[in-house]
Amino acid sequence: MNNVYYVYVHYKLSDGTPFYIGKGKDYRHNSKKNRNNYWKNIVNKLERTGYSYEIRMVITGVSEKEAFDIERERILFWKNIVDLANK
Repeated sequence: MNNVYYVYVHYKLSDGTPFYIGKGKDYRHNSKKNRNNYWKNIVNKLERTGYSYEIRMVITGVSEKEAFDIERERILFWKNIVDLANK
């Protein structure tokens, strides 16, 4: 089993809240491709208002299953606190 996956969170620099939680490998955390429209709208609004977003790694070097489980736990935690772009 390859331990090449990670879990990351995109945070709004406007207010410090998370808006997306994901798992990935390679450079997925930095990619703007293959994002849903809700994610794109948040990023576009941030950029229009002079802000951006920050990427924070939660964990790295784990299996895909471990990354998926951690991603799911984080989404379940945050989904009732903030409006996530994870749809």
